[in-house]
Amino acid sequence: MKITSNMLLFHRPGLIAGIMMLAICAVAPGADAPQTELPKASRSFLDSRCIDCHDADSKKGGLDLSALPVKLDDPVLNAKWTLVFDRVQRGEMPPKKKDPPPSQERDAFLQSLGGFLTEYDRARQGVGGRVVLRRLNRAEYENSVHDLLGIETPLADLLPEDAAAFGFDNVSEALRLSASQIDSYLIAADKALDAALDFGPDPRIKRRMSFLDAQRVQDALDRPHWSLNSDGTRYERLVGSLPDAYLLFENDTQSRPDLSNAPVAGRYRFRLSAYAHRSTGHPVVGAKLWGTNYATNHVLAAFDFSSDKPREAEATALMNEGESFYLTAAGCDATAPDKTDLHKVGSEKFTGPGLAVQWLEIEGPLLDSWPPPGVSRVFGDVPVKPLAHMKGRRAYEVVAANPPEDAARAITAFARRAFRRPVSAQVAARYVQVAEQALADGATFEDAIRRACKAILTSPEFLFLHEDRGTLDDYALASRLSYFLWNTVPDDELLQLAAAGKLKDSATLRTQTQRLLDSPRSRTFTKNFCGQWFNLRAIDATTPDHELYPEYDPPLKDAMVGETLAFFDEMLRSDLGVSTLIDSDFAMLNRRLAELYEIPGISGEEFRKVPLPPNSHRGGIMTQASILKITANGTLSSPVTRGAWVVKRLIGRQLQPPPADAGSIEPDTRGATTIREQLDKHRHSERCAVCHQYMDPPGFAMENYDVIGGWREWYRSQGKGENVAVIDRTTGRTNYFHHGLPVDPSGELADGRKFANMEEFKKLLSDQQDAIAQNLVNNLVTYATGAGVTFADRGEVQAILQRSRPHSYGLRTLVTEVVQSRLFQMK
Repeated sequence: MKITSNMLLFHRPGLIAGIMMLAICAVAPGADAPQTELPKASRSFLDSRCIDCHDADSKKGGLDLSALPVKLDDPVLNAKWTLVFDRVQRGEMPPKKKDPPPSQERDAFLQSLGGFLTEYDRARQGVGGRVVLRRLNRAEYENSVHDLLGIETPLADLLPEDAAAFGFDNVSEALRLSASQIDSYLIAADKALDAALDFGPDPRIKRRMSFLDAQRVQDALDRPHWSLNSDGTRYERLVGSLPDAYLLFENDTQSRPDLSNAPVAGRYRFRLSAYAHRSTGHPVVGAKLWGTNYATNHVLAAFDFSSDKPREAEATALMNEGESFYLTAAGCDATAPDKTDLHKVGSEKFTGPGLAVQWLEIEGPLLDSWPPPGVSRVFGDVPVKPLAHMKGRRAYEVVAANPPEDAARAITAFARRAFRRPVSAQVAARYVQVAEQALADGATFEDAIRRACKAILTSPEFLFLHEDRGTLDDYALASRLSYFLWNTVPDDELLQLAAAGKLKDSATLRTQTQRLLDSPRSRTFTKNFCGQWFNLRAIDATTPDHELYPEYDPPLKDAMVGETLAFFDEMLRSDLGVSTLIDSDFAMLNRRLAELYEIPGISGEEFRKVPLPPNSHRGGIMTQASILKITANGTLSSPVTRGAWVVKRLIGRQLQPPPADAGSIEPDTRGATTIREQLDKHRHSERCAVCHQYMDPPGFAMENYDVIGGWREWYRSQGKGENVAVIDRTTGRTNYFHHGLPVDPSGELADGRKFANMEEFKKLLSDQQDAIAQNLVNNLVTYATGAGVTFADRGEVQAILQRSRPHSYGLRTLVTEVVQSRLFQMK
C-alpha cells in the first residue's frame, strides 16, 4: 500500500485516526481467502496411508487428518498442512513400522500437496506482496532518530514492546499500532528533540580524581568502619591505603568519587589507573564501574588487573543526565593464602589480595562541537550564534534572516532525510504549513521548526517503510538494505546511488552489501539477529542458584553474550561455513570466560580469537556458555530445553507443543535423581516420543555443561557428597557445594546412531549442514524482509542455497546472496 501525505493530520485525534486507518488497510486481506478441499491425489494418499493413525479416534501426534480444515488463511492450520508435507518429504511419515509407499505414489502426493500450498501463497502474494506495510520497530525507531538528530538518548523504552512473528520483532504482520503507542511516539519525539536542540552552555568536561585526595575516600580511611560478623563480633574497616593508591579488599565495597555526576545525557569516556595488590598465585582482580540513579544500578564497564604494576584502562559508556557512578572491586578473595580472614582481622592485618586504585578520569559528553550536531541537522545552514548574556539556561540562539524561507528550506531537508527519499512539494508544504502557522501564532522560529520536526517524526512516512507492490524502487531497496544490516536509515552513499538509479545494479548492490558488512555499524545486525535467532535476549530470564553457582556474576553474564556475538562476527568477517556452528577449532574469549572454560593464558576484557587446546570440550555454538545458560532454569540443566533449542533454532525443525497432561520436571537440588531418570516417562510415551526422539539426544549430549556453561562430570548438589570449594564472585568468600550423581552424556539419535559424548554427537550432526544452512537462510530472509518464509518462497530459498553451496555455506556469502535474491528485492 502506498503511503500518501493525505493520510497525515497534525492534531492528536487526527494523527491517531490517520495512522490507525493506514494500519488497518495494510493488514486487511485484499481478496476473499479460498475455502477449498485438498486435491484428489493428496486426499487419496492421506486416506490410504495416514488416516488409520490420524483419525478422530487415534489422533496420534495430536493430529486428526480426517477433520483438519483446509483453511490456509489460518496461520495455525497452514502450518499443520506444511508440517504434513515436510514429514512425508523427510520420510518420517508414514512411520517405519508401516509399509513404505511406492516412491511414485509418494512423489505424486508431494507434488499435489506442494503445488496446492504454493498456489495459495502465490495468490496471496499477488494481492499485497510478501510483506504487508511494515512499521519500524522500537529499536529501528530509536536508531533512526539517533542518526537523524545526532543523539544517543534512550528512546526505545518509551515505546511499547514489539510483538514477534516467525521469531523476530521486525516482521510486519506483528507490528500493529494502538492509540497508546502513538501517544508514546509523541513523547519520544519530544524527548529526542529536547536532547538534540540543546542551546545551553557547553557541558563537556574532562576531570581526573585521585582516590587518595577525594574527601569521601579520606573520610573512609580516617573513620573506623565497623561491621558485624555472623557471631555478632565486630571487625574493623575493609579498606586501606598505600602511598600511591586506595585499597579495596572486598568486592561489594563502594567508592564514590566527588566528580561522579554526568552533566547531560550522552556518551562518556572513563580512564582508570589501578593495579593488583598482592595478587601472586591468585586469580586476576578487577574493577567494576557502576552507573546509578540511586534507584537502579547497572555496570558501565569492567576492567581486569593482573599485575602489581599500574596500568590505565579505558572504556566508553552511555550515561543519563544527573546519573552518578561508583567503583567496586571484583574477583577479590576474602580469605588469604595463609587462611587470614578479612572479615575477622580487618584490612590492616589482612594478607590477601586487593585492588589498588590511583585515579579515575571522566571525559564527555563525547561531542566534536557545541551546540550539539542536532542543531545543524534540524536548522541546516541557518546561523547559530552565542548570546552576549545568558538567558536562563540558554547560551545560544538561532538567527533566521528570512524566517519563512529559512523554515521551508530546513524542514524540507529534514523531511527528505527522515522519509528516506525525495519529498514532493505537496508533501513538504504540509510540514512547512505547521511552522508557518506556529509563527503566525507568535511562536519563536526555533519552536516553529521544532513543531514541524515533531510532526515529521510521528508521521506515517517516517514510521513505515515505503514499499510499493512489485520490484522495490532504488530508495526502498536502500532502506531495506540499511535496516537489514545497520538497523537504521540509509546513509548518504546509499541515497546518492538510489537517486542515480544505480543501486539495483547487481554488482553495485553486492559492493554496497560488503561495505555495510565491513562497517562497525553492522554489529547492530549481529546483536539483533543473534539476540532473536539464538534467543540471547533471554539471558536474564533465569538467575543461577547462588548457593550452587556462586561464581556467577554480571561480568560473566556479559561475557557469555559477548562470546556468541563475537563468534558470529568472526563467521561473518571470515565467511566461515555453517559447519562452524556445529564445531570449530577456535573460540572468542576474554579473561573472564576463559577462566570459566579453564583455558589458561588469557587476560583482559577484550574478546579475541583463541585456538582451542586439545580436550577443551569447546567449539561451535552448542558449547558456548550463553546457549547453555538460556537453556537451563538456574538450578538444573534441561535436556528437553537444550535439545529443543538445537532442533528448532539450529536445525530448523518445527516441534509440536507438548500434550496438556505431559507434566513438568521439578528441580531436585538434593541430587537424588538425574534429569535423565525424570525424563524416562516422556521418552516412553508414544505421544511424547514423537518429539522427544529428536529433542532428547542433543540435550543429553550437552549434559556435561552446567547451568552457567562450566564443564562438569558430576551434578552439583546441596545434599550429601564430596565438598567442593568455590569462590563467591560477589563477596569474595568461599562457598561449598557437593558432588551429586555422575553425568551421563550418551544418547541415541532417532535413526539409531549412538554417541558417548558431545564430541561424538557433533560428528553425527555434521550430516545436517544442508538443513542448518536452509534454516539460517530462512531466518535471514525473515529478518531482512520483515516477512516469514512461506511455501511459495521455498524455491527462492533453494536458489540462494545452491549459489552458496560452493562456498560451504559461508555466512557472509549467505547474507550477500539473500540481498541478491528476488525475495529481498520484491515487496
